[in-house]
Amino acid sequence: LRAADVWISDLDSKEPKSRLTAAKQLGNMGKSAKSALSKLEKLTNDPDPEVAKAVKQAIAAINK
Repeated sequence: LRAADVWISDLDSKEPKSRLTAAKQLGNMGKSAKSALSKLEKLTNDPDPEVAKAVKQAIAAINK
């Protein structure tokens, strides 16, 4: 299992697929990924609509 900080760094990837995977994984971590919130919030308007959607879902899951 990868640590939240590794997924957080993947949010900076130029590859949408990497950002998408990172957002989904952070969302799956729930509250334990709270440290990712500030970076996730910056990606809510990601140019890739799939990434933006996953980011919003991750934020919701972490804030549950």
